Amino acid sequence: MRQRSQASLKGLSGYYLARKLDMTPDSLYERQRALTRAGLIKGKEGWGPGSGVRATPHSVAMLLIAVMAADSLSDVVESTKRYAWLKAERGVCPITGKKTFGSALVAILASPRLAQDAHTIRVRRGGGLPSANIDWIMAGEDNTASSYFKADKRKHPWPMLEVEASLHGFLLRELAGLLLATHPGRWDSATEEDFESMKKSSREELEDERQHHPTRKK
Repeated sequence: MRQRSQASLKGLSGYYLARKLDMTPDSLYERQRALTRAGLIKGKEGWGPGSGVRATPHSVAMLLIAVMAADSLSDVVESTKRYAWLKAERGVCPITGKKTFGSALVAILASPRLAQDAHTIRVRRGGGLPSANIDWIMAGEDNTASSYFKADKRKHPWPMLEVEASLHGFLLRELAGLLLATHPGRWDSATEEDFESMKKSSREELEDERQHHPTRKK
């Protein structure tokens, strides 16, 4: 039996996400390209089925964070990193068991059951430290929320005007269903090591830029 080819992130963005997020396919693809160049999402080289960036819970989560965290394309990479690595207020999310906002969102998109319980996902920009919330509504249980904040206390460089961007449960449920339907097997939820690995790489790149900056004295 021939396995179905896994959907591409560009294809999912063009026919589904662009419409749901009220954005153009081109604007989403530019964000995807920026994230790919920065190593925040990874694709397979080559042509034809199986190449390019696949639509996985991880790649879709990073693209959604990029949309919520930044309006300007020039801010997409740093803003996505900043929000993906926000730390859970209680150490771990009480529902997903994940330590970071990014890995919690990946877990939701990898599980239709979790997506069913996730009511709203919100990020706040400006007005203080960056933060994110996941509001949960579960049948027969009290409503709860997972909160995420920046690990250090430094203010981020945005103006004091606070902006809130949100994703609602119906979109998360549809996405989780689509991702499951377009993949022949089960998802492995992203681990904390995935995000720590990306963070380490970005720090090494930054240090290399500092070492080779033209204004640095020999």
